[in-house]
Amino acid sequence: MTVRARLRRASEAFEGGDHPAVVAALRPILDDPARWAALGRADGAAAVGVAYMGGVSRLVVGDPDGAATWLGLVAGDGDIPPHVRRALAQVELARGELDDARALLDDSEHAAPADRALSMIAAFRAGHADDAARLADDLERQLAAGTGGRARSSRMAHRPPCRSLRTSG
Repeated sequence: MTVRARLRRASEAFEGGDHPAVVAALRPILDDPARWAALGRADGAAAVGVAYMGGVSRLVVGDPDGAATWLGLVAGDGDIPPHVRRALAQVELARGELDDARALLDDSEHAAPADRALSMIAAFRAGHADDAARLADDLERQLAAGTGGRARSSRMAHRPPCRSLRTSG
């Protein structure tokens, strides 16, 4: 099967919620350094989407370490796309590495709602009920006001390394 056919099959499976099929379609691409490099050279933006699809799917099927590896393919340069950063935070939540998850997330007033929601979950799981309640209230106000937190906060300009990035590759 060609790379193009695998990408098409993975995309259709991802849209349909068939995550095992996504993993099966992408494994020959994402686990093969030569194919992965060729995809990145051909279309870097598409490579981010492919790694995200594969990483999220591996997380959904219960393989957080595999998810970290595939997401790490596009997270290693330090300027992590926000959706990939949030997926890595979900990997850390799945691993129980709550501090690492929170380090990846933006809980500032300019944060995207998804960052705030994941920060709230991490705080709650860590036993920080007051922080979780504050984040929930902030998120509720943000959603009611219709502000999506599109501005990048200064807090996210430099993130400390987390386990997802240390073990991926």
